[in-house]
Amino acid sequence: MTLIIGWKTKSSVFISADSAMTIYDKDFEPKAKQTAFLEKVYKDDDVVVQEGLLKLFNIQNRIIIGFSGINHLAFDLIADFKRRVEFYPSDTINEISELIMQSVDNCLKSGDEVSLIVGININGEPYLLSYGTNNNKEINQHDKFVWTGSIDKYFPQFFKEFAEPLIDRQMDDEHLLVTLNSILQSFSIHHYLLPMGVGGPFFGFRLNGGKVIWQNDTSYFIYSQNIESSRIINIGERENVLIALLAEKGEKNIYGNPLSPCNISKWANKYIDKTAKTFAKGETKYYVFLDTMNYFITILKLDNNFKSKYLSIEPIENNKLLFGLSPKLRNSLFPKFENSKPPFPGAKLFYYNLMT
Repeated sequence: MTLIIGWKTKSSVFISADSAMTIYDKDFEPKAKQTAFLEKVYKDDDVVVQEGLLKLFNIQNRIIIGFSGINHLAFDLIADFKRRVEFYPSDTINEISELIMQSVDNCLKSGDEVSLIVGININGEPYLLSYGTNNNKEINQHDKFVWTGSIDKYFPQFFKEFAEPLIDRQMDDEHLLVTLNSILQSFSIHHYLLPMGVGGPFFGFRLNGGKVIWQNDTSYFIYSQNIESSRIINIGERENVLIALLAEKGEKNIYGNPLSPCNISKWANKYIDKTAKTFAKGETKYYVFLDTMNYFITILKLDNNFKSKYLSIEPIENNKLLFGLSPKLRNSLFPKFENSKPPFPGAKLFYYNLMT
């Protein structure tokens, strides 16, 4: 399965997704033993779940889609819908909803497990639609948020207590996208979800007016008791393909889908080294610190010159960076609470801080 979340503000409609992929082949041997975020690749008798799939689709820079369910069925459905949108320009909710249902009728049979979350913008107004969520085989419109896919029993309460309030806050759309994905990433780190088909990097995009805007390049520090031994993961999007670069090992993971550039080798030649150099210079707008011991999340936004009073960044040899953390940032990474209790059963302490 997967985990797809859609939400909207007054100005944008958003969709975010994990990057796990399920392979039904008992002879398949995964290349890696764990995901970029240290989740052990799941394997049983005839199923392997690993990272590697981008579940987000940009249709003509005016419709965004995320899916959960059987991969090849969803790919066929979304490709069919894309052809219809290209052939039948549609400018109303009813017209787009009708095209989705035509594609559903053409591509799916009764019992096929596919759900869609769709974001569109009509005359400057964002709209959030879904098909197949909660086994509802109709098009539904949502005023605030919707999710679909595999989740453990603690996720609904976690989302209600920590994610929903962010949507209500007066936070700009760019911040909101990074922040909500960071919370989802933290939850995934603390709850082993790969057996449910959920894991790997969470990433997202938003539709604002007539423009699709992906999440900014983001560098994650995964730490526990010692920030100096952090695992650093740099993630960004280039031409509707996601790339994750693991700083300490130099590993490069690519996440695409059938609507990504057809020639992935050509894409790789164009972007991998260039993107690696961007990260190696410290030119990342957001640095996210995720604690593996507790739900401690610190998000640091750099200015337009990639500078911050809380974090110094110095490029050194071999495309590596030397980081200097201010006392205030260090204190944020290791907050102290007295008589604190977990926010819900099975959870650890939760602490979130946005520093600019």
